[in-house]
Amino acid sequence: MEYSRMISAISDADGDGYTNEDDFIRLALKHAVFFCKGGYFKDIYDTYVHSFQKIWAALAQEADTNQDGVITFHEWYAYINSLRSQVRSYEDLPEHLRELIEHHFNDYDSNRDGQVDINEYRLYLCGRNMDLKMATQCFESLLSAADKAKGTINKKRFCSLVYDFLFSTSPNSEGTFICGPLNGVKRSAIDVYAHMAGVS
Repeated sequence: MEYSRMISAISDADGDGYTNEDDFIRLALKHAVFFCKGGYFKDIYDTYVHSFQKIWAALAQEADTNQDGVITFHEWYAYINSLRSQVRSYEDLPEHLRELIEHHFNDYDSNRDGQVDINEYRLYLCGRNMDLKMATQCFESLLSAADKAKGTINKKRFCSLVYDFLFSTSPNSEGTFICGPLNGVKRSAIDVYAHMAGVS
């Protein structure tokens, strides 16, 4: 189940197989560090933490079905499935999911120019211990005709690809490789959890 990779990437900051508020605070601090280029500016850090706490609160309200402060893989999976009949495009997603995906774009866009190129895609895969042999082929499969002229993916296109990855039922969907080669990563804690839960 490839949902596990996306869920791990966008919300399981410590890789323990589930999502809680602490993960979102960790994500906030990581994004603040990158934004500040390693510096510390309390107001900026506080802004990021507040933003991610708001996202967590909205997400937990909808996805944490037993309200125990933890979103398990089963709860994530059920939440995504519950949205299938309600959404037809990225723009239809709840605001907190769109914000989370847009923050995830920054994990790829290392130079903050609003575009992701092949080098940044490789860096992302490398940072997640993925096999780089198929990186170029995977990246090129994500490019639209307009993207190919520039060799980059902008934020709007990226978000659309993530939506496609999460919601398309086609094995050849455009977003298939947005998280990298499907078999090119070592099993993370959440992948193991998904396998044990019978949904991988």
